[in-house]
Order: sequence, then C-alpha cells, then structure tokens
Amino acid sequence: MYTIILYIYFTTIFFSWSLPKGGIAYMVFAFTLITVLAKALQPFLHKQIYNWYYRHYSLISIPAQLMFWIGVLYRVQQYGFTTARVYLVICGSIMSITLLLFLSSKTGRYLYVAALSIIVLASFTYIPGITAKNIGIESQQKRVSVLSRNLDLLGENGKLKNISETNSDSLLYDPQYTQLYEAFLYVQHEKGKDFVQKKYGTNLLPEPQERYKDSAYDFVSLPLLDGKTKKIDISMYRSLYPINLSDSCEDISVDTSGKKLLIKDKNDVLLNISFEELQTSLLQKSGLTKNSTKKRFLQQENILTNYETNSLYISFGRIIFDMKTDLTISDLQIDYILRK
Repeated sequence: MYTIILYIYFTTIFFSWSLPKGGIAYMVFAFTLITVLAKALQPFLHKQIYNWYYRHYSLISIPAQLMFWIGVLYRVQQYGFTTARVYLVICGSIMSITLLLFLSSKTGRYLYVAALSIIVLASFTYIPGITAKNIGIESQQKRVSVLSRNLDLLGENGKLKNISETNSDSLLYDPQYTQLYEAFLYVQHEKGKDFVQKKYGTNLLPEPQERYKDSAYDFVSLPLLDGKTKKIDISMYRSLYPINLSDSCEDISVDTSGKKLLIKDKNDVLLNISFEELQTSLLQKSGLTKNSTKKRFLQQENILTNYETNSLYISFGRIIFDMKTDLTISDLQIDYILRK
C-alpha cells in the first residue's frame, strides 16, 4: 500500500513538472530500508505471499531511486553540504549499491551490504579530513565566500564588509543574503564565535527579512506567560524596589508618559530615556532589527525584558513592540528595579 501511495506522489510530481521536496529523500530511504529488512525476514515466514514483490524490488524501486537522487542533488546544489546531508548521500549510496547487488542472487548477500556499510560509514566518521563534519564545514565556508562575493560583501582582506555601510535596506531582503546568513550560522555553530570572528571579521550578521508582514505579526508582548522565571545575580546590587502596576515604591517613582521612561529617587533623576532610545539599545543588545519577525523577538525574550545602566537593573513586567508600521515600543510596565 505504501508503495502505491509513494508512486502516486511520484506521478503527481512528474505531471506537475516540479522538483521533489527535500523530505522525499528521507521518505524513499526509510521506505527502502524497511523493504530490505522485510526481504531479509521472508525465509522465516511459512507463507511467502509477497516473495515476487521482494524478488523484483530492485527494478520496482528505480523511480524511487531517481526521485531520491534528484531531491538530494538539488538540495546539495542549492544549499551545499552539511553533516546531515553528507550522511544522507552516504546512506543513499549504500542504498543504491545494495539494490544493484540484489539484482543478482550471487551478489545479493547481506554480508556484503553489512561490510560495505561499516567500511564506508566508519571512513566518513573517523578518518580525519574526510569526516562528514569536516565536509559540511568546508562546504558551508565556500558558500559564505561565494555568496558574500556575489553580494559584494567580501572585502579585499577576505573579511566580510560591515553590513551597515552597505545598502542594507535592500540587502536584507535578498534571497542570497538569507542563504549567506544560514551558511554563516552553520559555520559559527560548528566552529565557534572566535573562529568566525577571526576568519570573517565578525561573529554577528543582521537577520534577513521577509518581503511582507502577516497581520498576526502586528505586535509582540513580552514576557510570555509561560511560567518561566529569570535567574539574576543580585550580589552586586544593594536595593530591590518592586514596582508592578503602582509606578512607585518608597522613594522610587516611575513615569512612562510622553513615550519616555523616567525614574526618579525623590528629586534625583536616575534614568531619563525615550522609548525610541530604549528600543534602539534593546535591539542592538539582542541582535534584532526593526524588520525582525515576531518569532525572533520571542526568541530574544530574556534580553528584551530587561535594561541595565551603570547603577540600575530594570526588569519589565510588560513591554509591547508595535509592528503595524514602523517598529515602536507602544507600552511598558516595570516589574522591579535593582539598584547598586
């Protein structure tokens, strides 16, 4: 039944003249693996009613193998190798060779398949220089170089240019920049921030942007009411002032009118900052931009819900970023203030 469903899907791909999605490779591999294992169990069955199917499976699977390799090669050509894709190619190669071996009863031996699998997988896992991890890193580093050169972001010294000094308004919407960003993050994840800082001159790139904003992204309110708590080292502070909704506590008063945050201790001004300046500081600290998605804002919740000065730590009980037009802080409330 699964074979029929899979081949109906292949037929729709053929007639729609569209490339198979990346997930089709995993579907075909899982399908083939289960079939090969089921074939191995056939001799132990009293009635081998599907023996004809398993005997001719190498030929039946040809369309599936074609779809597998089209999908894999397309993904590699578009996005380069990663550790996972290297192993996918290795396992796919073992799969295809296995099916070729089973075309003949003389070569169709599970011993050959097991030996081949062990040798190939061990080689690309443990031999230095050709491990799947090394191949993935090298591939993504080449992508960073090629894409940054295409976008005119590669300096003469081989370092990435400062994005803010380029036409970032259009650059961040370029699909090639999205690929550059993803390749850069991959290298950073595998090699660390110090490595990319030394190689590319930076360890942080602005987030790529989408061409549109969904109505569901009109605003984001933080923090989320998910029961999580923040851990804060208070050893360097001498006083804690709970504010909540009262906007005052003992001698501390808070005023958020006029799109500014004013904190006073009696007549002394401890902080006087506009919402715009506060937003700029929070975005810079979190690595976000005015065009970042709601998802990215939520991911940076711990950074966006507090603000520090030389003498104060301010925890926001609520901060709302309005995304309807130009990003602005529309409202904020302070939960508590720590003072040195």
